[in-house]
Amino acid sequence: MLKRFFAGLLLALVLVVAAHAQEKTGVGTIEGRVLNGTDESILYAGQEVLLMVFSKGVRTQQRKATTDGKGNFRFTGLPVNPKLLYIITANYNNVLYVSERIKLVDSRKANYILTVYETTDSDKDIAIESHHLIVELEPGGYRIVEMLTLNNKGNRTVVSSERSDEQRAFPLFFPLPRGYRDLKIMERIPSNRIEEKPDGFYVQKHLLPGQSQMNYTYQLPELPLPLKWSKKVKYPTKNLSVFYGGFNADISSNKLKNMGVMKFGDRDYLFLKGEKLPANSSFSIFLRSSIGGTAWVAQNQALLTVIFIAGLCVVLGTFIVLRRMRQKPGEVEAVSADDSAEQRNELIESIASLDERFEAGEISRKAYERERGEKKVQLLEIIRLMGNK
Repeated sequence: MLKRFFAGLLLALVLVVAAHAQEKTGVGTIEGRVLNGTDESILYAGQEVLLMVFSKGVRTQQRKATTDGKGNFRFTGLPVNPKLLYIITANYNNVLYVSERIKLVDSRKANYILTVYETTDSDKDIAIESHHLIVELEPGGYRIVEMLTLNNKGNRTVVSSERSDEQRAFPLFFPLPRGYRDLKIMERIPSNRIEEKPDGFYVQKHLLPGQSQMNYTYQLPELPLPLKWSKKVKYPTKNLSVFYGGFNADISSNKLKNMGVMKFGDRDYLFLKGEKLPANSSFSIFLRSSIGGTAWVAQNQALLTVIFIAGLCVVLGTFIVLRRMRQKPGEVEAVSADDSAEQRNELIESIASLDERFEAGEISRKAYERERGEKKVQLLEIIRLMGNK
């Protein structure tokens, strides 16, 4: 009798497990609609939509669907598996729109609205939420890293104009100090989409409504003190901060407030802060050496040059977060000063590659933010070591 009881119990457990496994590995459906975020009255009939399937960061499958007269699409027969990620994409007006990552786990059906936009080559709706600037000494000059959070406040995607190559308009312009060199964009943007000028660079980059990142680095040569730098603000800037360290100097500005010395770990940084700077305005920074000696004068000059001219920048909150991450034991490997220039370039490329993997849905947001933060901390450490050589 007891044997029959346990046999029946075992059979019931097997059936439950089998049913659960079937539920998690059955087939499901993803359906949705392509919506025009500029004009919702526009319906997309015949719009091609792609569905990409990822397993452990590798794309294993791709399917196509075409929208009906109301812009609806549907993908059926999809595996229900917690280890699979689904990404929906659509190319509209030569701009690629990508969905968030979709999973079919608890439900066999998912709905998603993919929003696309009309385009414009005007930058009138572009603003800068925060502009981060970090300046450090390195052999031959000063290394500047700028990290910007852009905000397209309009309802159109900003693109370059569709005129001939000779007359093509690149709507995004980022001012740089004259005399800059070794410009590197921390994204894999083809060289024919970047146009360098003596006072900055244009870039052909699709800027969707909402916030996005733009990061780049360059070098400035050393210059003599005292210095006065005047910097143009291209886009209205909500928060502007400048951090620079590694020397003693007297600094002032006509529009940025001197917040004094901020200490991060074993380093002191002078901190200038500005808020609500209007588009096409300008500000000046004045740098005077507070230490005698030729070497210090050279350091102070160059740095000031760097700092000022890079002029918009570094949000304190972001820098503090990065620094705190650096202080967590075991999270970031120590960076050697040897071959630091090569390591810096490799990290820049690695960050760009990581951004691409995240946009393709190959890694989760949590893993992306953690790994990107670690790499930025390493980049800051390399720049610091180069300045101490």
